[in-house]
Parts: sequence; C-alpha cells; structure tokens
Amino acid sequence: SSDLLEEWPLLVGPQIARVTRAEAVSTEGQLRVRVATAAWAAELQLMTPQILARVNAGRQGRITGIRWLAGGTAPPPGGPRTD
Repeated sequence: SSDLLEEWPLLVGPQIARVTRAEAVSTEGQLRVRVATAAWAAELQLMTPQILARVNAGRQGRITGIRWLAGGTAPPPGGPRTD
C-alpha cells in the first residue's frame, strides 16, 4: 500500500494529483484520499470507477473503494475547471 501512496500522482495524473493526497489504505482495501475542496471531492466521487480501475491495473492487492475526504491538510485548492 505504501507503493500505491507514492505512485498516486502517476496513477491519477497531474490535474488530480495537484488537489489530492493519498493518505492510507485500510485493511479492508479502502483508500483514503484527502481532497483540497468539497467541489473536487464531489467531482472525484463521480470518477471513482475510472480511478479505481487505474489504481488496480496490474496490482496484486486490490483497492475496493476510495474515501474522498474534503478539506484539512491537502494541496493548495484548484477546484474543478468549469470550461
């Protein structure tokens, strides 16, 4: 799971990496991700299936879900683009 936390920016790409930080993986396979804003958390919630597929591609331990946590100690806010 520590590999996953380190690889997070590569797995999700620069735009998502700028506003998120993967924090931990539970024993049940839940990935906890800190998100800069509630707007981004809502956007990422909709993208969870695609992100899970990328995270699990070629990986032994399966991540079963992602818990998006808005606010707190996250990267600087960028917010979803509206264009």
